[in-house]
Amino acid sequence: MVILPGASGPTVGDPDMVRTIPVILAGLGETALPDLMRRALAAPDTLVAIICVGGLALGMAGLLEGRTAVTHTQGNNVLEATGTTVVRARVVDDGDLVSAGGVTSGLDLALYLLEREFGPRIALAVEKLFGYERRGIVWAARGPEALALGRPRPRRFPTTRVALPSAASPAHGTSRCEHPSGPCEPCWSSLSMTER
Repeated sequence: MVILPGASGPTVGDPDMVRTIPVILAGLGETALPDLMRRALAAPDTLVAIICVGGLALGMAGLLEGRTAVTHTQGNNVLEATGTTVVRARVVDDGDLVSAGGVTSGLDLALYLLEREFGPRIALAVEKLFGYERRGIVWAARGPEALALGRPRPRRFPTTRVALPSAASPAHGTSRCEHPSGPCEPCWSSLSMTER
């Protein structure tokens, strides 16, 4: 997994030191980052997660043309101009490319990836540990339309089942109990469609 965060820098003061987001992103094109990200996006077993203007950096490097993603709300129009289909959601899942719109939506992206790869119980336990509640819309490229566009199906990377500590595993009969044979009916209804 490759995670590309956003960027920031001083925006006031000595004109030679002012580093606005567009200036920083334009400078990334002169580094090894675009080539590294191109290889990561082409690798069959690599999931690329981009947060905030990390998506804009890839878009400006021409790496998201024809893909679906989101970036910080102030950069979505620029991202769209790079040939990227912008979905104005908190998290956008385009198979092996998952993006988040802003800095705090990076938490939602991380929890979404935990749910996608390890299941809702693990994601819920981490959410509880962080003291954070996910919010907003997660858009995912699924179904015949996504396949017609040639979008790779989200794949589960090799995982190891992890038993949750008893404090994070409520008793039978609650909405998220665990059983060796699978969840009971109240639990079943709380699982995401991908986990069922």
